[in-house]
Amino acid sequence: MVSFKILEQNNTTSRTDRLIFSPFNSEVFVASLLDGAILRYDADTLIYKGKIQTSLGDRTLTIDSQRNLLLVGNFINNKLQVIDSNTQESIKSFYIGPWIRTIALDVEAGIAYVSTVRGLFSVDYIDE
Repeated sequence: MVSFKILEQNNTTSRTDRLIFSPFNSEVFVASLLDGAILRYDADTLIYKGKIQTSLGDRTLTIDSQRNLLLVGNFINNKLQVIDSNTQESIKSFYIGPWIRTIALDVEAGIAYVSTVRGLFSVDYIDE
């Protein structure tokens, strides 16, 4: 029988939703949609490192680990926001449509594929 081991554990608020791993700085980003923030945790220890203030309703997350950009989908304002993880500043946003569900990236091309309840979208999120 294969056995598994829980390596670390940390409590969060009940307001958290989805999470992603950022290999750039070895952090776990957790969406806290009712707080309008992305919570940052150390990936090895799960110790809270702070938060990136975003918007109420930010829920869907993905990371461009090549450029260290965090892409965030909001189910209230229906926007895709691009955040520079180094500065924690929003660098651009796009209106997509109701209820953003998933964001997948073609990092090499700088294209985000976004699904909503009503459609599929491709977004050029970088200017190069």
